[in-house]
Amino acid sequence: MATSQRAAILTKLHKVLKKHYKPVSPPADRTLLEHLLYACCLENASYEKADEAFARLQQSFFDWNEVRVSTAAELSESLAELPDPMEQATHLKRLLQAVFESHYSFDLELLKKQNLGKSEKQLENYAGATRFVVSYGVQHGLEGHAIPIDRGALDIMEILEIITPQEAEKKSVPGLERAIPKNKGIEFGSMLHQFSADYVAAPTGSKIRAMLIEVDANSKGRVPTRLTKPEPSAPTVANRPMPAPAPAKPAGPAGKGAAGGKPSPEKGTEKGVKPGEKEKIAPGKSEGPKGAVPPKPEASKGASHAKPEASKGATPAKPEAAKGAPPSKAEPAPKAGAKEAEKGKAKEPAARVTPPRPAPGKPEAARSPHPGDKKGSEPRRKEGGEKAAESSTAQSPPKRLAKKKPR
Repeated sequence: MATSQRAAILTKLHKVLKKHYKPVSPPADRTLLEHLLYACCLENASYEKADEAFARLQQSFFDWNEVRVSTAAELSESLAELPDPMEQATHLKRLLQAVFESHYSFDLELLKKQNLGKSEKQLENYAGATRFVVSYGVQHGLEGHAIPIDRGALDIMEILEIITPQEAEKKSVPGLERAIPKNKGIEFGSMLHQFSADYVAAPTGSKIRAMLIEVDANSKGRVPTRLTKPEPSAPTVANRPMPAPAPAKPAGPAGKGAAGGKPSPEKGTEKGVKPGEKEKIAPGKSEGPKGAVPPKPEASKGASHAKPEASKGATPAKPEAAKGAPPSKAEPAPKAGAKEAEKGKAKEPAARVTPPRPAPGKPEAARSPHPGDKKGSEPRRKEGGEKAAESSTAQSPPKRLAKKKPR
């Protein structure tokens, strides 16, 4: 924007501000340091809130040195009504620390005796001193020509196209002191700050919008508007809510855990048996639930039970009788080797050869087995055994009789 156009808009802005605000003058008895500390409270806040915060700060602490050694959190409690208490308390504490380290005291009245440019540079070098604080201290403490500009004033200047976005980032308004003379600087600065504080508090207010349009009618499209809530769109397939999952079906009445919420025992387990263990079942009993009668095999009418063949030396198990059938008597198992003996008897020849008698004086030789007898055959049955014993007795040689001496 050209310098002439910028000056014309600033002049019109001054006229509009006079219609809505009145100039405010600070107390004349404040020192340069107090002007700087008050400016830390005034930035982005109204004069009323800044006056309350500064007065509470002076009453709550003994002197400025106590304020310097206090924490920012403690100072922010006294600045609670300000827009950003923590940030402004940090600036105030850092400024006091920088002044103390530079002069080892809280007296800056010596700067009034120096050249204005040199004193302004020294103020800019203090930590915690923003551009608004320096301009306010120069205007009221050093009686120079500087108009304090804070965040709200920069936004107003950008909406009215007095400054560009790049100049707003640098927090400077070129040609402001030339467009506004020194004798009107305090008046314009105080009214602009009141407008800025209202803008920071309510940027979309009707009063702010009307004043900006009154200064520049072309700024109607640049004035911030209230944010409206977006209307809910119709549900589509993508954003349609998913149906809730169906509740799980409860267990049947027979399950033990259906009513009381306890887990039902596993299949084949009974009370007192752990789920991981197998229940020991007696032989002949079928596995089933507790209290159930095991099913019995149905016997066919008129059918006789087959006798199980017993293994050698083992006792056969008694089969379970069918329901309603008379209990059958278990026949005793035949003696071991009976069948083999009968077979051997059948093969034995009818006539047996008589072995020769042994010679006298020689021991009787062991009788050789009969060729008809099988090797390793078992003893015969009782009847066959008795006959064999009789035949062997008859064939055995008689005892030798002693010879009688002749008379």
